[in-house]
Amino acid sequence: MYGIFGGQCRACSMQNAKMYLFQKRQKDWGRMVKRRIESEAVYRVISAHWPMHVTEIAEKMGMHGSERAASISHLCYHVRVLVKRGLVRSKKVGKALVVWPSEVENLKAMRALFG
Repeated sequence: MYGIFGGQCRACSMQNAKMYLFQKRQKDWGRMVKRRIESEAVYRVISAHWPMHVTEIAEKMGMHGSERAASISHLCYHVRVLVKRGLVRSKKVGKALVVWPSEVENLKAMRALFG
């Protein structure tokens, strides 16, 4: 709402300030979550519950709601790092990125050889 003289009323400016601080807190929370994620923890989750999608990894790591939404792209980064290291394999199924440990490929080869 605008006052008589064309400026914002005091209540509106206070509401905008509160909204700005809320949004800033949400961004800071996302940064805090991203700092806690490590590639080794992501690998442990993948090796325990494979095959997995990135959102499933976030759920298994205990992230829910806005925390999960803020960290999905960071989890994708860690998955790419693990793929480059050769620890996990990935495949796009539609729009979903599915990952599993490379050890599974070795088991498949052994089973085919002796199977």
